[in-house]
Amino acid sequence: MKSKILLSALAIASAAVAQQASAANGTVTFNGEIVKSACDVKSDSKNITVQLGKWPTTALASAGQTTSPQTFKINVANCDAGSYTVRLDGTAVDSDANSDLLAVTGGATNVGIQVTGIDNKIVPLNKALTDGYAFTSDAEGNGVADLKAFYKATGAATEGQANAVANFSIEYK
Repeated sequence: MKSKILLSALAIASAAVAQQASAANGTVTFNGEIVKSACDVKSDSKNITVQLGKWPTTALASAGQTTSPQTFKINVANCDAGSYTVRLDGTAVDSDANSDLLAVTGGATNVGIQVTGIDNKIVPLNKALTDGYAFTSDAEGNGVADLKAFYKATGAATEGQANAVANFSIEYK
């Protein structure tokens, strides 16, 4: 009899715990947007390599110093006429003052890679596409994002390889 009472008490306690575990109610909110399809990236722009060159440490001896920029383009086709943005995703130097500066690998320190538009507007790193670098497509559906990249010192740069990789996305604005 004692074991039946004990089992009944355990069953009631287990049911109460199960009720308590599932008693919390909440909501799930899903947000999103359906947008026009983005452009097609032309084959000459799918995998871009920008040669930043060799620079002496004296050219990047203190925070804020930069090297000469190297230009590059992202060519797109099959776009609706309109405005588009370029987003870059990659590893930032840090999450504070240098959050839009790509971290480098290969040995060099106190340096990152800055990407800007031809107009010197910084292309944000790891930010929403609405904050990206804007460009337009023409009536034939072609567009070009004219960009440039350069090294930027975060302190006295040390020697070594200074390479980085970033992924890009294009979206109708």
